[in-house]
Amino acid sequence: MDAQAQPLKEHVEYIFERIGHAVKGLSDDELSWTPCRGSNTIEWILTHMARIGYVLIPQAIQGTVKPGGWDDDYQEQPHSLDELLDDLEKAHVIISEALSETCDEELTASLTIWGRETDRKSLLFHLLAELIHHNGQIAMLRGIYKRSGSSN
Repeated sequence: MDAQAQPLKEHVEYIFERIGHAVKGLSDDELSWTPCRGSNTIEWILTHMARIGYVLIPQAIQGTVKPGGWDDDYQEQPHSLDELLDDLEKAHVIISEALSETCDEELTASLTIWGRETDRKSLLFHLLAELIHHNGQIAMLRGIYKRSGSSN
């Protein structure tokens, strides 16, 4: 692992630690609760985060199309909390291992994605920021749930 990959790997460890804190003690009711019609549930957010971690970040690091074990209709299927957390942990392992094998030259390599040119490192920063953003959404929803009296 080169100099640029090490801080990224440390940041990944921090992000997944924060995700673990955000979902600690999460109930099935909280998982499917929504503060108003049309808003996302924690289940939807975790499903989206699993896709980012399991598919998009490995694509950015390794240039793979789709990691093995990922169903194309994953986001349309219902998942239990245990399944979602297991998939996020698998994503964590995949990302950590991929970054351990990544060199600086690969991180600075140019790629075209979503109709624009960028480098892998910038794309990784973007995708990791997405995980942090969605983790904050989970914390917010849990706070609203608790204060709304829904947890009684």
